[in-house]
Amino acid sequence: MEASPRVNGSQLPKYIGQTVSIVGRTKGLGTTSGLRSVQLESSDKKNINIHFQQPLSEPLSLFVEVIGRVEPDLSISVSRTSNWGDNLDIDIYDEIVQLLPQYPALFSYNT
Repeated sequence: MEASPRVNGSQLPKYIGQTVSIVGRTKGLGTTSGLRSVQLESSDKKNINIHFQQPLSEPLSLFVEVIGRVEPDLSISVSRTSNWGDNLDIDIYDEIVQLLPQYPALFSYNT
């Protein structure tokens, strides 16, 4: 199986119609049960609408990884999510995401 490229909000236009992995901070969540969409602040501080195929049945942590398809409006249709907890140095994560395309031999997207 091929892994999805890790991106930030600014990189989304390059991936319209493709599946990506994006990590960010969930915004404005109290309870998440039953929600079908949330807003995510990406590692580079862009606001992205995230749409779930089914209502959420489990709560999301403050930081989450979203894997899904980038839509033409730059929202993401979610295939799956992973909770990354409530403590993450998102600025360091963004620096890593920006380096990934510069070193494809080190950070291959193929598994």
